[in-house]
Amino acid sequence: NYTFNTTASTTANITAKALTVTATATGKVYDGNAEATVSLSDNRVIDDVLTLANTSATFNNKNVGTNKAVSVTGISIGGADAGNYTFNTTASATANITTKTLTVSATATDKVYDGNADATVSLSDNRIIGDILTLANTAATFDNKNAGTNKAVSVTGISIGGTDATNYTYNNTASATANITAKALTVAATATDKVYDGNTNAIVSLSDNRVNGDILTLANTAATFDNKNAGTNKPVSVSGISISGADAGNYTFNTTTSATASITPKNLTVTATATDKVYDGNTNATVSLGDNRLTGDILALANTAATFDNKNVGTNKPVSVTGISISGTDAGNYTFNTATAATANITAAALTYVASPATKAYGDANPSLTGTVTGFVTGDNQGNATSGTLSFSTPATNASGIGSYAINGSGLTAANYTFGQAAGNAGALVVTARPITITADAKAKTYGDNDPALTYQITTGNLVNGDAFTGALVRDGGQDAGSYAIEQGTVLLSNNYNLSYQPADLTINKALLTVTANHSSRCYAAVNPVFSVSYSGFKYSDNENSLTTRPAVGTTANAGSIAGNYELVASGGVSANYDFSYVKGTLTVNPLPINTIASSEGTGISKGQTTVLTVNSDNGTSYSWS
Repeated sequence: NYTFNTTASTTANITAKALTVTATATGKVYDGNAEATVSLSDNRVIDDVLTLANTSATFNNKNVGTNKAVSVTGISIGGADAGNYTFNTTASATANITTKTLTVSATATDKVYDGNADATVSLSDNRIIGDILTLANTAATFDNKNAGTNKAVSVTGISIGGTDATNYTYNNTASATANITAKALTVAATATDKVYDGNTNAIVSLSDNRVNGDILTLANTAATFDNKNAGTNKPVSVSGISISGADAGNYTFNTTTSATASITPKNLTVTATATDKVYDGNTNATVSLGDNRLTGDILALANTAATFDNKNVGTNKPVSVTGISISGTDAGNYTFNTATAATANITAAALTYVASPATKAYGDANPSLTGTVTGFVTGDNQGNATSGTLSFSTPATNASGIGSYAINGSGLTAANYTFGQAAGNAGALVVTARPITITADAKAKTYGDNDPALTYQITTGNLVNGDAFTGALVRDGGQDAGSYAIEQGTVLLSNNYNLSYQPADLTINKALLTVTANHSSRCYAAVNPVFSVSYSGFKYSDNENSLTTRPAVGTTANAGSIAGNYELVASGGVSANYDFSYVKGTLTVNPLPINTIASSEGTGISKGQTTVLTVNSDNGTSYSWS
């Protein structure tokens, strides 16, 4: 029954809604403080925009626990809808603080090898700063007792105590590394006395300060005295020390050490070797001393006397050697005997037959042979030391050829001597060549003739023992006229002669060559023709070309000489092998002839005709022309 308005307005209050802010605390691992972490929530109207915050959230204490009370304060809100709410500014919650894992670590201390695996460690951890904890362990051991670097160390029985110990869980074992350094082993040596042996080698026994029960073997490469000589309490140097064995690696050690010991002198046995001698009338002996010294030692041996039992010749005769002494660099290292004995021979002395040199010519009788005897010792001579008669002889005879022949002595004997020939005796007699001279006979021949026989005469000396010459004389070569020496050629005697030769000459005289001027003729008033010659007497294959200069032909006639006969005279020939004999020729100069000329056509001739002209001379010569 009404109509009504559909809208109206009025006023009223909207009061803020009471917002309940609650907190949820997050459990944490013990971290040494009471601070807590919370998340806030509320009962806001759905879709309202709010932000929640708080200024602090703390556990009731820092210690580990479960459902521990957490107080949240300073709660505030913000956001678009914050003005529509009132809210609580504190809240509470619960959460757990669980124990922190404490990592206990160990630092091991290096140690010097001591024969066991015990280790010393210091413990540390990752506790919260300011927490009060004490750390302990029941054992710490190396992996083994031996020396080494970065060796594993096992730590067991770890425990913690202190005010804050309950806030932690922890490891009860740990590991570390450390070094076990080698122990310094002192190796000592005890040297053994020895008898001098020429070297410095020493024998030592080694000892040390090893850990009880350790297995070590000691060795050294050398142990030497300060020198090789005898002496007491001599220093001994030991070097090349080494150790081995199961525990050797756990030690350092000295490689050298020293000790003392004595070297006593060696007993030197001095022996003597006596030298055989030739009888010399006394008992003096010569000996060489030997000994059993060590090789390389320097010793000089001497003795004051060495004598045979007597001076006489004999074999294996006793020799006494006394006054032996030694000296030298190594003498002080020996004791020695001062006397010894030996044996040797005294052999007979040698006497020598010495021949006096002699000479003779081949074919002569031997000369008288003489000589002496030498080699007597002092006090002996031929008269008191020999018997018999001294003589010298040779095997050479008057037929012995040239050369050296022995002259040997003989005839004597002696009790204390042997006899021998002097080296020069073997050639003491010299047979020389017999001198003889031959002289060639001078010879001559004419050029072109055969050589005459070449002969000679003995002019000094003579032949003996039926000896004769062999061979023939020769002359120098050549056939030209002149003198040619006649040489000894192959004329010889044996070498038992000293052959001398006196030369002569073969003379080749020139041969006679006859040169004849050949006759010639000419007419009066004509010049002379060329003249020629003929030869007679050329030797071998000689001809005019063999002449040094050919002969020329001359005449007194000339072109003006009247008709008649004139001499042709050859001369001027020169040759080394010919003398010239010239035979004259004749040049006939004829008078001029009276000539008549006649024509075969008479006294006249026509043009085109042929005629024969004949000239007739009153000297019988005719000429014709056509």
